[in-house]
Amino acid sequence: THPHDYSHCRDVTGRVCWARPPLADVPLWNAAEMRGKICVVMRGPRFPAPAVNYNVKIHHAQEAGAVAIVVCDWDPKGRFSTLPRIEEGEGVVMPDGKEFRCKIPTSFTLFRFLDSCQEGAVARLMFAPVSGTYDFHIGPPGWKIGSIIVDKQESKVGLSKEKATALMQEFFAARRGEREVEEKLLK
Repeated sequence: THPHDYSHCRDVTGRVCWARPPLADVPLWNAAEMRGKICVVMRGPRFPAPAVNYNVKIHHAQEAGAVAIVVCDWDPKGRFSTLPRIEEGEGVVMPDGKEFRCKIPTSFTLFRFLDSCQEGAVARLMFAPVSGTYDFHIGPPGWKIGSIIVDKQESKVGLSKEKATALMQEFFAARRGEREVEEKLLK
């Protein structure tokens, strides 16, 4: 493909489905429920754990049948100071031996918008060209910027915001504990 081919960046509407595991560092355990959905994954893991390449996350989402992927930053103080980079094409091979090609719309969002990415919520990813628009030039020719729009959802789960926040904190604490165990095993 052309080095600046962004044809995969097309508008998509679908239900949100969180990747399991959330880092999408291995084939998704919930691949059957991911088909036709917008896959949400977490960026990371944090240092000192070994990084998981964006290509790997996207590859596992594509293999599970996701129609798009949203990568959420884990840093509450995160900013768009750097843009995630996807490497594809000849010689870029995934752990399963397949050559990597990004085929689904891919977007990145900050931690502060994580609450919007509720399981089952209807979301829209929309893309627009950036370079050359109003004499504004960023990125390579044809590059597009994405927006994630999630309409207000009516929760049928009945969780209060406090309970949902507590569950997320519990999840992240458990994940930190898992990482600590992994680090000890790696030493």
